[in-house]
Amino acid sequence: MKTNEGLTELRVNGNDIGDDAFAVFVDALVEQENNSLKELDLGNNGAGMKGAQALSRLLMKGCSDETSSPASTTDTDTDTDAAASSSSSSPATDDDDATSSSGENDENDDKADTSPEISSSSEQTDAVIGGNLQKLNMYMNEIGDEGAKLIADALEKNNVLTWLDIGGNNIGPRGAD
Repeated sequence: MKTNEGLTELRVNGNDIGDDAFAVFVDALVEQENNSLKELDLGNNGAGMKGAQALSRLLMKGCSDETSSPASTTDTDTDTDAAASSSSSSPATDDDDATSSSGENDENDDKADTSPEISSSSEQTDAVIGGNLQKLNMYMNEIGDEGAKLIADALEKNNVLTWLDIGGNNIGPRGAD
């Protein structure tokens, strides 16, 4: 499975393998060298917190430390807004330049303005965050509130997963926050 590039769908639901074995299995998927897997069904396997932690790592596959920080995620979201309103940000920069006492600050401001754009475009060429996994079934496990939060945090950075079923996981109001 580590180098099998033809495997695109894997169903191992209903085996009730327990939390430890579930985590080992998912971590093996994290370590696989190819990204061909698009659909993964892990429902009804007794996954708990360890399993949720492993799933979080799987959903973050390909995510560098730089792109995983909350600040850079926010920067990425605001880069589009900044690029769209670049004409409105220029006058603000001019006002800042008028109050600055040296031209060096002007050059540094310009570099700071272009830096997020460079970062944004380089992030787009990096590895896909989350591999190619598009569909994940986690129905009827035991990840609970804390596990749901881990998965939610990973999903904020994952840009591939389009379908997720985590029903029947004892997730209460705290896990839904």
